[in-house]
Amino acid sequence: LLVKMSESFPMDDQTRGIYIEGVNTIQSDYERGRALSALLKKGGLNGDALIFAIKSAGNIKSDYERAQVLIKVANEFELDQPAQTAYLGAVSSIESDYEKGRVLSALLKKDPGKETLLFTLKSAATISSDYEKAQLLLKVARSNANDDSVRNAIVDAARTIGSEYERGRVLSAVFR
Repeated sequence: LLVKMSESFPMDDQTRGIYIEGVNTIQSDYERGRALSALLKKGGLNGDALIFAIKSAGNIKSDYERAQVLIKVANEFELDQPAQTAYLGAVSSIESDYEKGRVLSALLKKDPGKETLLFTLKSAATISSDYEKAQLLLKVARSNANDDSVRNAIVDAARTIGSEYERGRVLSAVFR
């Protein structure tokens, strides 16, 4: 019903709020993800409605389904500071290092600006897998390792990698 509603009816801020409240009553992670994706596809979300949608995605228990919705958010919307904070909260609740890396990589593809890079590096701290963390740090390094603050943040994040091999790969990419 919610998916059909999002396709058929125009949405204003009040209707979106009611829609998201309805989404939050859905128990199935797959169906909640479908309903949120339909809303995101419709577009026009900004400010509080976008933050509310991100927080609703953060309540999806399945890491895969949560990642799918967050990737759509990264691909479709510009994230201001409050939205980035909500996004970081939703990302940090993903337990799978692989899914977390996918979500943060999607964010990098959309906007490889300095603020996004630093935001991604802060999020990388929650990745425990040395390989997945290294993969993400390498993507950041390829995007912009020429900026001193980004380079220093990559080096700081690389220090948290236990594997000498993975740490070495990241550091060599930074100092090429």
